[in-house]
Amino acid sequence: MMQSRAAGGHAMGAARPLSGAARFAAYAAGQAACVPHVPEHDLGAAAYAIKAARAAAAAAGDDGEAAARRECQWQRDQLPDPIRALVFDDQARRNPICWSVFHGARPTGCWPHPPLGGPHGERAAHQGYAARSSPGVPAVSSRSTPRQPPPPGPR
Repeated sequence: MMQSRAAGGHAMGAARPLSGAARFAAYAAGQAACVPHVPEHDLGAAAYAIKAARAAAAAAGDDGEAAARRECQWQRDQLPDPIRALVFDDQARRNPICWSVFHGARPTGCWPHPPLGGPHGERAAHQGYAARSSPGVPAVSSRSTPRQPPPPGPR
């Protein structure tokens, strides 16, 4: 687990000086490598891959939004049936911290989503707290369950 965490950190560090699709692809690799450390990184990897597809298509003069929708749909098509509904629910729940790339988390079709950046910026979303500064939107943490206090008594 520590090796995957370190590899993820290196990939994300290598992404910082990059731009466009290369940056998002490196972040996707870093997030994927960190999944054993923090399972919630799974959607980060998927979201960065969608952003990379959008940026690469736009840089080539193609429709970035269409490319993003195709990538999102391709990812969803790869899901095994036993976990499909769980992933869609997770995408819908954590979409605000994933740049809304999973907008319309449904069994088929990825809806259009807002342009990159938005009011939170890439760094805030990468840190897992993008929704905290939005008026009227409750704070969202990347932690799926709250941390529990230790049991009372001697240790």
